[in-house]
Amino acid sequence: MIEEILAYEEQIARFKGASNSGIKSSAKADSEIERLKSELEKKDRDLQNLKKQSAGNAKAFNDLVDEHAKATAKPGEGKKTN
Repeated sequence: MIEEILAYEEQIARFKGASNSGIKSSAKADSEIERLKSELEKKDRDLQNLKKQSAGNAKAFNDLVDEHAKATAKPGEGKKTN
């Protein structure tokens, strides 16, 4: 996903740096830039959502590990420290 984002950014930079060879090509390039920008924004949103999901999953996993440790702990056994 990150590679796609970088590729989109490179395409945008190339389009912006291209010489104006005519109104048609400029309009076409502008529409392509806008399309790529919207795709990039969508990928960024997807990436942020995945990060949030990952954080939530990690928290849930840690909670389950703590619950399991409490449920399987023998009486008189405390937390192990390193």
